[in-house]
Amino acid sequence: MQDRFENYILAQQLLNLTNKLAARSGLREKLAEWFCEEGASLLGIKIPQFNEGIDRPSPYLRLLSKFGDNHWNDNKNRISPATWQELVTVLQSRVKTLRTSKKSPLQKNIDVLSKEVGFDITDRAIFGMAVRIDCYDTYKNLCDGLYQNKKIAIPRLVSALLKISPSMIAPRLKPSSVLAKTGLLKLQTSAWSSDFSDFMEVPKPILQAVQPPNEGIADMEKAIFGSPCTVDLEWSDFDHLKEQRSFIANLIAGAVREKAKGINILLYGAPGTGKTEFCKTLAAHLDLKLYSVGELDEDGEEPDRKSRIASLRFSDLLLARHKSTVLLFDEMEDLIENDMGLFFSSSKSSSKVFTNRLLENNSVPTVWTRNDIGSFDPAMLRRMSLVIEFKPPPPPVRERIWKKAAKKNRLAISQSQILQLSQTITCPPSIISNALRTAKLAKGGEKEIRLSVKNMARVAGQNVKILPLKSKEIPFDAALINADQDLIRLTKQLAKKDAIKNFSFCLYGPPGNGKSAYVRFLAQKLDMEVIQKRTSDLVSKWVGQTEQNIAAAFDEAIDREAFLIFDEADSLLADRQNAKRSWEVNQVNEMLTWMESHPLPFACTSNLMKNLDPASLRRFTFKVNCQYLSPDQAKNAFNHFFQLPAPASVERLSNLTPGDFAVIRKQAAITGQLSDANALLKLLQSESAIKPHMPSPIGFGAHI
Repeated sequence: MQDRFENYILAQQLLNLTNKLAARSGLREKLAEWFCEEGASLLGIKIPQFNEGIDRPSPYLRLLSKFGDNHWNDNKNRISPATWQELVTVLQSRVKTLRTSKKSPLQKNIDVLSKEVGFDITDRAIFGMAVRIDCYDTYKNLCDGLYQNKKIAIPRLVSALLKISPSMIAPRLKPSSVLAKTGLLKLQTSAWSSDFSDFMEVPKPILQAVQPPNEGIADMEKAIFGSPCTVDLEWSDFDHLKEQRSFIANLIAGAVREKAKGINILLYGAPGTGKTEFCKTLAAHLDLKLYSVGELDEDGEEPDRKSRIASLRFSDLLLARHKSTVLLFDEMEDLIENDMGLFFSSSKSSSKVFTNRLLENNSVPTVWTRNDIGSFDPAMLRRMSLVIEFKPPPPPVRERIWKKAAKKNRLAISQSQILQLSQTITCPPSIISNALRTAKLAKGGEKEIRLSVKNMARVAGQNVKILPLKSKEIPFDAALINADQDLIRLTKQLAKKDAIKNFSFCLYGPPGNGKSAYVRFLAQKLDMEVIQKRTSDLVSKWVGQTEQNIAAAFDEAIDREAFLIFDEADSLLADRQNAKRSWEVNQVNEMLTWMESHPLPFACTSNLMKNLDPASLRRFTFKVNCQYLSPDQAKNAFNHFFQLPAPASVERLSNLTPGDFAVIRKQAAITGQLSDANALLKLLQSESAIKPHMPSPIGFGAHI
């Protein structure tokens, strides 16, 4: 041991020990043996070697050579009182010589860390002793040797070394003690080992942190916690969580400002939905440092529940003084599941209480993540300050994520490909990043990206959805809708940034005239995702379930800030005067209630306007009558869908819709007639012949 202060600490503890070891216990001989073999050299005390004529002089004989023959009591194989006193005198002299030594860097770090976590002088002394047992093998050998035959209890041995009353020591060596709760000391209470060092252990990260060259609390914190989490995404990548993210940000900012205790936020959702990345982005947005706790145990291996909790408690304790820190406890399942993967049962009420108190008393705001809360203990949920569900982001956000991930992976992919990927693949950011990285390494493109996501979809369940690639569609043209309102002008007004968003549409008229297509077009102009519900998606044979499904649809639209469309809403809003059963009235009432309070755009389409309940009509902001194409629109539609001049006779087909042209285009593509205007006209005539005839033009449709 090179440091004089460390020599002083050891010499003082040995001197303390000499006053407590009974003459007939055999422990004096243990100490003498250790002193001759290791201790004297450690303290810088030279012991003359015994006569080399003896093959292998025992430690006792070497001790004898130091103090003289008359100090050894051979017949009892024990150190004589005089010899023992000589040893005490040597230690006293060494302590006196070293007493003025300046504190070692190790002791300074022990003092600083003890102060940070609130240790008193006794806790600090025990912690320092445990650190030195782990730091110095020679010191460890002494403690293990004295305890080996269990002739002295652990509290009494610690008491003797530190010169502190056993009544003060014993409570500090229990699992409920401050030393154990802080996580700075691991106390083993079972009697499986005969080595003292197995009962008192400092976790490796703490042990490494207090040792030089670390100096001061900043160095120690960096050694223990590492660097704060780095951010990869931007605040705008979570635009689909606008209200939730603002709420979380304001809550954490307030908690940090007010030093509020017990602030815990739970983020749950399918794996890969961006929970962890959001935490990193949130911390960066608030200019806070985020530390993820308990990801590894002290050996750099997979941690168990006990290790993760110890890491959390110590992190909370040590970082409490900081005003710019947030903790992340990823995969909360580890905290509430045992090794068998079973959740808490009534037999584990004590563990519930422990966990509940953990959530109530933390000083640093903590964000928890979990994949599912279906089996979550309600008592634990009630102790969360805020609970937020994470879902896969909508297409506009996914488009930004695809673009950013492609740039990060240096994968050449066009904007049109990115747009198509974002619209046809619903998956979390992590899967997007992995798919692009895989494609880059394989020197592939869009095909390989889709293959990667497809394979992931097989194990990710509903968390990943892949829509089939769409064939090249003809772009939507609002001028081809024969409506009684100027939809082009109305779209421009609704798309203004300062326009109100709680408007609604009822679009009615024959099928195929573009009602749903227009709503999707409008949603795109508003940069909103579309949630489209058919009657079959909502109506249930179970009483009350239809109303719940209707409420869930509106809730989902609010959560995702999406444009909600109810296709063929006739049965959902059927005239209540014609109702024969109570549930028919109830589902209409549910729709009417939501229509009045829904804060976002929504639309209903209907082919049977006359069947709608009169009360529902009053609740629609816009009621748009969409009819068959006018003669001019029919000519424009021919050119729009087939890129050919329209034959004059197409104007006489008065019951066509844009949907008819789309169907004929598909037929002609199959039969090879896309470039034959006359053949296309005949197909349109056949389509028209099987439909009702409505020749009268209406509204703006004749001239837009």
